[in-house]
Amino acid sequence: MPLRLIQELLGDRRQPAPPGSVGVLAPGDRAPLPGVVDDFYDYRGIATAREIEELDARHLGADSFRLGRLLNPKSNQHEVPVALPLDVLRRHAAVIGPSGTGKTTSILVPWIVSALRGGNSVVALDVKGDLLETVLGYAKRDGEMGVPVGKWDYTALSHSVVWPWLQEATTPEHVDAIVEAILGREAKQSSADPFFYRRDWQLMRGVLQLATTQIFPGRARPSHLGEVVIDQELLVGTALANPQAPGASDILATVAGLDAVDYKKAAAGVATALAELNSPAVDQVSTPSSTHPALDMDLLFASPHLLVVGAPLHGGKKARFLSTIFLNLFVRRLYSRLANPGRHVFLVIDEAPRIVDRFDFEEVLSVSRSAGVSVVLAAQDVGQFRDENERAAILANCATYVSIAGAHSTSVKFFMERLGKHRVHVIDVGRTEGGTPLGTFNRSERTDLQDVLAEREIKYPPFGRRCAIAHINAGELAITSKPLLVDLSIT
Repeated sequence: MPLRLIQELLGDRRQPAPPGSVGVLAPGDRAPLPGVVDDFYDYRGIATAREIEELDARHLGADSFRLGRLLNPKSNQHEVPVALPLDVLRRHAAVIGPSGTGKTTSILVPWIVSALRGGNSVVALDVKGDLLETVLGYAKRDGEMGVPVGKWDYTALSHSVVWPWLQEATTPEHVDAIVEAILGREAKQSSADPFFYRRDWQLMRGVLQLATTQIFPGRARPSHLGEVVIDQELLVGTALANPQAPGASDILATVAGLDAVDYKKAAAGVATALAELNSPAVDQVSTPSSTHPALDMDLLFASPHLLVVGAPLHGGKKARFLSTIFLNLFVRRLYSRLANPGRHVFLVIDEAPRIVDRFDFEEVLSVSRSAGVSVVLAAQDVGQFRDENERAAILANCATYVSIAGAHSTSVKFFMERLGKHRVHVIDVGRTEGGTPLGTFNRSERTDLQDVLAEREIKYPPFGRRCAIAHINAGELAITSKPLLVDLSIT
């Protein structure tokens, strides 16, 4: 029997789709009748233009953060321009999408410019080497940003500011921050025996403190650290001669009394790690001079500034060590600001999983809002945060989550769980024998609990290459919890 006759028998007047076609269900659409559409995308659970008044960029101030335009999945037409209020982005954000999908150019760069124009400071990790130029180029479309900018990057010596991070090693907490950036977090070490990691930690801590206060007081350079650790006589001799000096007890407890062969074995891990910092370029961006004065990090909290920290992907361990040294010491300043946050700072971290083994995202996201700092992290796949519990804790602290088309399966599964389920209307059609030559057709209707968005709707939205789905968990701000289907290519 023709499909149209079956529909008439069942009281349904919808037109069947051409064979092989794919339909799209939008909010408010009736349940699909089996056979009317061969296949369909189900976007019934997304937000409509009427439901995002608080996110309509036309009604928000200049300090809002643009997020493309809302898409109507039924017509594939762009509707209202979407933006996030400052109060939303202060609750942290995660941007997830494969390489080449526009995370930086469509989201991170526009948000950096918006933050600066809104009177905030921004610290951003640059993994490609052109972030500062991209930000400045984007900003010029609407005039200059009008804020001081700087870049700390050992791969761009002629344009880099100088930051004497060894001079920050003045307290045990700051020393530990540097050690953690170089050796990594203990909880992330794969060694079955924590003894060796703790020995390396203690030895590294002793080297840092003795080098900066006793061996090269006031003039220590990163390359000096590697020189000190391989010179057993110098290091142990300094500790024995100054047993009350900072770091001396760590040296005496770990390597004092070892012969040359055993010392070399015991110090091998620390020496290998510190060798990454034995570089003229690293020394140059870490040592102030009359022509290159030191960066005053306190300025970031006093007035709007942009500081880009070089963390090139091709830089390997050196890049990860230096960028995380900066972040870990930056965080120590946050903790001292809890009582008086001052200028709000946005911390933008691209390729965030690269440093999760030496930067405690979970802790930082938990306390940084109280210190006036918001974190925007970007990653290609949430699965790069290998510890599932840590991944859940990190991303749960991000009120805004943006999933860009093409996301990996692990990211899609996580996003589906974040969005949860909703009840949808379902129509079933069946046929029983008898009654007529064709039997009897029966139609039943029910409600079913289904994912708000399924894998295909998230991973392969049929609306262009710069399509994304955003979810905002900020009900206290009267913002819808439904996902937003947006086109990032149009602002």
